[in-house]
Amino acid sequence: MPTPAVLLRFPGACGIRDFFAGTMATIARPGAPVAWFAEADFPFIAAGTAAFGCLVVFAPGRFSLTKEPEAGVWTGANAAVVRGDDCVWVPPRLVKTVRDWGAYDSAAKVEALAGGALPFEAKAAAAAVGAYFEEVSALVGSALPLPDRPWYEVPRVERVALLARLGAQSRWSAPGGG
Repeated sequence: MPTPAVLLRFPGACGIRDFFAGTMATIARPGAPVAWFAEADFPFIAAGTAAFGCLVVFAPGRFSLTKEPEAGVWTGANAAVVRGDDCVWVPPRLVKTVRDWGAYDSAAKVEALAGGALPFEAKAAAAAVGAYFEEVSALVGSALPLPDRPWYEVPRVERVALLARLGAQSRWSAPGGG
């Protein structure tokens, strides 16, 4: 089975934050033995990619990939990556619209696809993930039970209500936010 030239990786909100901060050293959380990849957006990662975009990973064969039973899903070893050389961030609008990432096998090609708005979208996404973690921190520091799913999967009305109970500001969950 041929290895795709390009795969998508949604590293979670933490991974996106680390990518924007320049502190992402491995393709998955440090210490995790396995990373999950996808050929295109699919339901399991759709909420996260809609909120934060995802990474396009070039030459993913170096991760010792294994095809999973789910269509278009791969697992691989968690290996070191260099931002820009091995992967780049793409905004949610591209995750939703590009069906075949094979033609975008370099940072230059992805940046050309994204157009001149990419730096502004990246800056906005970095700010959004910062606001997201402000809300998560307020919840983690409270006595309230944590949701059983990622914060971005909790419906906005529930997030706003929980934050109001805490007296915390809803920046990411506010209208126009996440």
